[in-house]
Amino acid sequence: MEIRLAWYLFLPVCCSVFSGLLEYLVMSVLGYPNRGRQLARIGMTAVLVMIWPATVFPLPIFYVLFYLIRGIDVIFSRRYMEEQFHLNLGVANIMALHLACIAVLALINETAMRDLLQDPFWCAVSLSIAFVISAVESLLVFKFSTASTVLSSAARSEEGRPFMAFLWFCTVYLLMDSVLCIGEEESFYTPLFLIGSSAVLMILLILFLWNIHTIVKSNYVKDENARLEIELTLKNQIAGELRRLSERDSLTGVYSRRYGLEFLENLIKKNAPFSLVYLDLDHLKQINDREGHEAGDRYLKIFAEAIGRQLLKGEITVRMGGDEFMLLLPECSEKDARERIAVFRREAARKDRQTPIYFSFGVAGFAAGESGEASELISRADREMYLDKRRSYVQREGFNHAGQL
Repeated sequence: MEIRLAWYLFLPVCCSVFSGLLEYLVMSVLGYPNRGRQLARIGMTAVLVMIWPATVFPLPIFYVLFYLIRGIDVIFSRRYMEEQFHLNLGVANIMALHLACIAVLALINETAMRDLLQDPFWCAVSLSIAFVISAVESLLVFKFSTASTVLSSAARSEEGRPFMAFLWFCTVYLLMDSVLCIGEEESFYTPLFLIGSSAVLMILLILFLWNIHTIVKSNYVKDENARLEIELTLKNQIAGELRRLSERDSLTGVYSRRYGLEFLENLIKKNAPFSLVYLDLDHLKQINDREGHEAGDRYLKIFAEAIGRQLLKGEITVRMGGDEFMLLLPECSEKDARERIAVFRREAARKDRQTPIYFSFGVAGFAAGESGEASELISRADREMYLDKRRSYVQREGFNHAGQL
């Protein structure tokens, strides 16, 4: 094997190193930093592209060695399938570009490709052109985020698995095409065939990559929508639970003051008749002082449960604070409300009950077509409740004095 040395042999070496460094940057962007193995691959490739023009051994053997050198770091990779994807894609790209360059140079020089590949100068020039074009492609991938996203999604997705088989087919197909460059019989149409087949192959690779990216992007959007729907449902459930908790008094389970005031405002806006009952529990302070706050809390709960059983559908109990409660009774007149609560008070205060309940109350009615404000209705019922409490106190004290006399 004759070895011919010349200055132009360093031309493909420089181009391959430049292309390899740009490819290294692209791989780093895609998440494959393996610096040591990639730099070793660049160095070994540079040696190969200098030896081939100097010795001019058969092109298919050069392609096989080129593939093996580039595949060394893939064998030891933890992400074998992903890096194999980039390996086959890169090799197929270089081989297609190189074969097209050989065919074009053969047409320009009006010589057979077999004779062209016997000249070290044209071997070096064809390799240099292929590596320069590959470097430009790497620059485009590095500059445009869409291109790197397409490559990354195709390599890491399940949709890219069938494309791996196509890349293997491309590599073998191009290796077989390289045999045409060293054949004894070669027609004028052989270079044209290589140019056309290489161009079609490159176009198919780009279309397939873009199609895979579109599928992956569509699936990602669907998965993201499903995830967002789940998050939205969860947030709505949490918001509903928080709203429910804010609407309820934590101790008694009846409605909170805020909810009760909103309910009252809505009743006024509807302009339909209703009654507002304001209640104040008696003896809560004495129970707290005598038996403790736990006993006082039980007293509040017993009252809330007892009064709740007296309400009809659509009527609510509201804890206004401390031992004060408010009842909102839609479609109930002031007279009916007063009678219902009076009956309940007599029943609740019976001595034979396990826990007798004592309270004072006041009622404020709202008639259809009447104008008024929530604060005014509450004040009216509150004043009547205090009058009721005072009457109860006077009656109780008068009874005590009469007993002493």
